[in-house]
Amino acid sequence: MTENVPDHNGASSSSLPTSSSPTTMKAIFYESYGGPDVLQFSDKFKTPQLPSSSDHSQVVVRVLYTSINPLDFKIRNGFFRNILVGKTNFPVIPSTDLSGIVVQASPSSSFKVGDEVFGMNGHGGCLAEYNLVNEHSLALKPKELSHAEASTIPMVGLTAHQSLVEIGKVKENSTVLILGASGNVGSYCLQYAKNVLGAEVYAGCTTEKGVEMVKELKPEKTFMLKNDLKKDTSRVNSSNTPHTSAASVSKENEQVDKSDNHENSDKSSNVKEPIDDDDHTPFEYSVPNVDVIIDCIGDKQLRQRTWKLLKSRRAKYIQIGVANEEMTFWNLLKLGTFISWRKVISAVGLGPEFVFFRINSNNQTENLEKLASYHVSGKIKPNIATYFDEMNLENVKTAYSLAETRRTRGKILIQVSKWLPQYDQSRKYLMRFNKPAMYKFVNQ
Repeated sequence: MTENVPDHNGASSSSLPTSSSPTTMKAIFYESYGGPDVLQFSDKFKTPQLPSSSDHSQVVVRVLYTSINPLDFKIRNGFFRNILVGKTNFPVIPSTDLSGIVVQASPSSSFKVGDEVFGMNGHGGCLAEYNLVNEHSLALKPKELSHAEASTIPMVGLTAHQSLVEIGKVKENSTVLILGASGNVGSYCLQYAKNVLGAEVYAGCTTEKGVEMVKELKPEKTFMLKNDLKKDTSRVNSSNTPHTSAASVSKENEQVDKSDNHENSDKSSNVKEPIDDDDHTPFEYSVPNVDVIIDCIGDKQLRQRTWKLLKSRRAKYIQIGVANEEMTFWNLLKLGTFISWRKVISAVGLGPEFVFFRINSNNQTENLEKLASYHVSGKIKPNIATYFDEMNLENVKTAYSLAETRRTRGKILIQVSKWLPQYDQSRKYLMRFNKPAMYKFVNQ
């Protein structure tokens, strides 16, 4: 265990100006890329404090709960290391989602000490007792929500809102296909599109268990993404992916141009004949053409097969998931070329647009408030896979190992700091799921 750890988030080493936060704190961190084994624990991390500059847009939050997102462990694994600008500033405290209490704020801040807030820090740092956060990435936590539930919202909620509303322009009676609908982002997008926006949603899952879970959310149709992707390559051009070689981009454009020749038509003319759960029938024949595809998987063959389901030349394919392919500068350049080409094609009305999603955590207070209201009203309900009631090294390693196996359905929560129970209903809320800290299959 590392004892003398450098400051995180640029915190000063001087004493904090308030008595509500100590000068050191407990934190989980890592000093090199790798799996859960690179994680370390220290109780001597310097507590962040408000900067002395004229920038008053930050507050210090005592973190009560955080939830794990795939982005957190992909960063730790070094998935994006080849496309990062500059050298990684180790040590790194992981986790982006948080719910907690403001303990330091400037007089001009929109928050005050004692406010209960939730939100995200795009720079991470939420697996620590205190976090320095941009106030525009936070919102007040409604009293009707526990801190545990609030911590499940930021990453998946903002992803759903930005992809469906800001990019996809989904509205009432729009048709949406979600690939990977049983995952955290996919199930949230499903509920948001159906219950908030009034869209017609079709859901594809990669496992039978996922299908059963998603059926409870009542999409128009739930179907299995059959394990026949490699068997059915004759139906599509194998180069139809942004992760191809530079020479194949033109071939992909030719293939997509052919797909772009379909015209707008009403829903009845786009619906294929319904199918039974026949393993020999490609799933796409059971899905109508749609306005928007939300891809939470990122598999290139899946993208090839579903591109033809886009309803019109102004439809959008939004890729959120990233397949386990090395993110090199060269791959990123090829992806950028494909995206740019599709933007041109879409701008002149010749075909659908491809969008590679990147979350924006800045100036999200209003959107976070809206998301919280959907939870309060019951339009969106989080699924908690399991939770850990103490931030220690063993628990955090287990939580990340569990998340990275993708064997859970729902969010994994970690209680970072304790709080007086009469002021928070998180324990009561979590007990509804009857899923305490250790799943039986963790050590299997």
